[in-house]
Amino acid sequence: MIDADEIRQLIQKLKDQGDISVNEADEIYSQENTKSFELKKVMEKWYEVVAEKIRKNLRGNFVFTIDLHKDLEFMEPAQDAIRKYGNFEDLWDFIQVDKRLYSLVPFKHLFVEAGESPLFKNVEIYYEMKNSRAGIYYYPFKTATGTCTISHFMKRFYSIPAFSGINAGVTSKKFFEIAAGIYDIPLDFYSFKNVREIRHCILAEFMKRKNIPCIVVTALYDNKSILFIEEENAIAVKRAMETSLEKLIENAIEKNIINKNMAEKFIMRRGQLENFPDEEFAEACMKYIDDRVKMKLKWKATQEEVEESNEWLKEVR
Repeated sequence: MIDADEIRQLIQKLKDQGDISVNEADEIYSQENTKSFELKKVMEKWYEVVAEKIRKNLRGNFVFTIDLHKDLEFMEPAQDAIRKYGNFEDLWDFIQVDKRLYSLVPFKHLFVEAGESPLFKNVEIYYEMKNSRAGIYYYPFKTATGTCTISHFMKRFYSIPAFSGINAGVTSKKFFEIAAGIYDIPLDFYSFKNVREIRHCILAEFMKRKNIPCIVVTALYDNKSILFIEEENAIAVKRAMETSLEKLIENAIEKNIINKNMAEKFIMRRGQLENFPDEEFAEACMKYIDDRVKMKLKWKATQEEVEESNEWLKEVR
């Protein structure tokens, strides 16, 4: 256990050299609330210096000494600073990984199995990591194949900033669970309870049907969640994400699945809408999105063919 004198030395090191080692950060991070007046005062000083550096937009291993959730009075200046001035990577605190991608994760010891529920049968499991340590995105974890950071691991995937706002965490969790196949029940049973969630639920169902695995990462204090997918699925998912709810409703009207009056009630709904053809609407949405994706992929293939032809003509000339 690190003592007051050692922390004083690290405060000076932080001031003089601009950072400390990961091991030293671990020592400070492991400190809990203390009854020692001397230790408490020196810890307060440490986190004041850390907060000052964060406010100056500086980063380093010293960020790893902050816990976003711990109720420790001496840590409050640094907690306030990182929440106010920190970016998404500073504030990551929840990761969900589809079981189809879990085998790629080099630091499996950080995750726990989730998804099983007595309420549903034959559901898929997934894996999640809950974290309260600031800057965990850049923390160097030791693995069987060497040191690795979450940042380095995530570079192998295509990222889409998918959810934002005060309910980002709840919405993204529901999105992930649908996309990962957690619910073994019809789409209309759990999707259409709140109009704000409908579009995300439909997109998640599209990913589920297309067998597209994903990872969702959330920063609670930044009110954001990011969707990570394999690059081969990037065009399809991006095209699907660009599809607005308005377009889906217009398509359903054109297909005579709903009329304009029903569409208005659908948008204004606060709960289950009586006599609304949930299943037919969902199926129409799936086909509409699928057609848009196919059109985009066809266009891309044509562009690549044209580019290849142009290169060939240049060589011939």
